[in-house]
Amino acid sequence: MFSACQGNKTADKKAKKDSLTDVDSLMKYDAANGVVQKHDFIATLAGPTPAGVINEIKIQKQEKATQGSYEWLRTYPKGNNGKDMTTREIGIVKDTTSADTKDMKVWVLHMKESTDVAYFKVEDGKMTQLDPTMKLTSTSKKFVFKDKTAPLVAPKK
Repeated sequence: MFSACQGNKTADKKAKKDSLTDVDSLMKYDAANGVVQKHDFIATLAGPTPAGVINEIKIQKQEKATQGSYEWLRTYPKGNNGKDMTTREIGIVKDTTSADTKDMKVWVLHMKESTDVAYFKVEDGKMTQLDPTMKLTSTSKKFVFKDKTAPLVAPKK
């Protein structure tokens, strides 16, 4: 799911120019599912430049719905001949459960027009990427996204 940096000026301009309008078209609105909740998760992950890759995942989902939409922006600081480069991915986010995840809230991000998916455990204002079998691994702690829109959670005692 994490792609290598490619110097693509067209993709960079398109990513910055596009808005959530086409992401909105992926949502299935139903008044019975309540208000739309928006989350903005961010993480700086290791990447091809010393500054890493700034990842921002924006989730839109109605409070009672099991499906919503997402936009994933990856910014490579100075990754395009010394200039910042941003790539953009959009798709559907779905709630999922399995025997292994029955005690976890898990979101599956399905990339539009692709078979690529990413699994995330969601709790306490953060998303942690899971492996393809929906399990936490020893490297999961490197892929934690914090919700910029979530209220601060008091530490557990």
